[in-house]
Amino acid sequence: VEEQDGELSLNRLAVGNHLLVGGDNMDLALAHFVAKRFEEQSIRLNPWQSVSLWHSCRKAKESLLSAGGPERETISVLGRGSKLIGGTVSVEVDRKEVQELLLNGFFPLCGFDATPQRSTQAGFQELGLPFETDTAITHHVAAFLRRNEVDSSCPVRLLLNGGVFGSDALRERLRAAIGAWLEQPIELLGSEYALDFAVACGAAYYGFTKRSGGVRIRGGTARSYYVGIESAGLAVPGMPRPVQ
Repeated sequence: VEEQDGELSLNRLAVGNHLLVGGDNMDLALAHFVAKRFEEQSIRLNPWQSVSLWHSCRKAKESLLSAGGPERETISVLGRGSKLIGGTVSVEVDRKEVQELLLNGFFPLCGFDATPQRSTQAGFQELGLPFETDTAITHHVAAFLRRNEVDSSCPVRLLLNGGVFGSDALRERLRAAIGAWLEQPIELLGSEYALDFAVACGAAYYGFTKRSGGVRIRGGTARSYYVGIESAGLAVPGMPRPVQ
């Protein structure tokens, strides 16, 4: 940010990749953790219950990570059939273990030389969004700063968005990691109010600039490629072999 003739101007120096790692990944991680608790009780969830568990974990995560949230939260999954209510199963999770699960899984402390891990299990990936295989956001941030030659002489202010950063623990972990790399305190900008409404405000402003003119920041569109493989089989008139 620079000041010229009494006005502030923002110069964008670098843009990172859209990681596609966020709240949904955290909800699934918590659901996987809770599913193991159910297995310890010899309870195996069917696909319908697994989807219900995912949504229940999202609510529990938001409750436990919110400022002033409860110390413990009960996660329940309804049964099926005639005993829908009577078949309900529940487990309890506490605030501390959920924070540790998400901190270690998504914001682990690491060195400035950390590099995101890439999966090499397959040569091709099916058509879809370019999801990351490494959920450690701090690894991606470190690589981004190195790639753009950010060093300890660079003053840093951190602007966050997304409701997940309403959690003091997640917010402070990211600030602590970046501060350790750059060897200086990091100033947080914005307010808790802006976290939940950042995307909505951005969309509204985009609509305004599209209609009335103004500065627009354009981004590239993700492209995916796939290879179609024809299945082996006998030739049948009028019936092409399926392509995978």
